[in-house]
Amino acid sequence: MRFVAIAAALLIAACAHTPGEVRQSHFRFDFQSAQPRERAAACAARNAEGISTRFSTTIRPGVDHDTVEVIVHAGEGTVAVIDVSGSVAGSTTMRVWLTSNIGSKEDLQDYASYLANTIAKGC
Repeated sequence: MRFVAIAAALLIAACAHTPGEVRQSHFRFDFQSAQPRERAAACAARNAEGISTRFSTTIRPGVDHDTVEVIVHAGEGTVAVIDVSGSVAGSTTMRVWLTSNIGSKEDLQDYASYLANTIAKGC
């Protein structure tokens, strides 16, 4: 399954979604973290980059003052957007949005879930 997932992930580079497009019309998964938001964001970025050598990340302040945003890129396109929000030293919410251009339609929900869980693992 992992090989198929990574192979499909490599096909995403042809997509040119913006972070806003990914947020508006694609898969969303919510996770909780006990880590401060900056640490949880850095963890999610490391995990995303570990999925494929084609993935790179950008960490930046979010729109809200208590949010850190992680953008996962594959080439020119956006694969995922992760908003990490909450208190600095308390319960942190990680909201992971994924593009729908990540695999075949038969496996789409399972693959999106796999990617989101891999990104959030240990964070």
